[in-house]
Amino acid sequence: MNNPSENHYKNIANIYDNLWSYSPEYIKFTTQKIIEHLHLSPTDTLVDIGCGTGIYSKIFL
Repeated sequence: MNNPSENHYKNIANIYDNLWSYSPEYIKFTTQKIIEHLHLSPTDTLVDIGCGTGIYSKIFL
């Protein structure tokens, strides 16, 4: 069976991060805004479940 959604994601899988990553500076900026908005501290635990490939959550490490 031909599933349009499955076909769509198979087609973009190889370039998915490029669709959302923009530039390293943008990723750092966005990550910093997430940290500020959530009031995260170094002792907090953050779980990234089902949020894409983790291009932003990697920066938290």
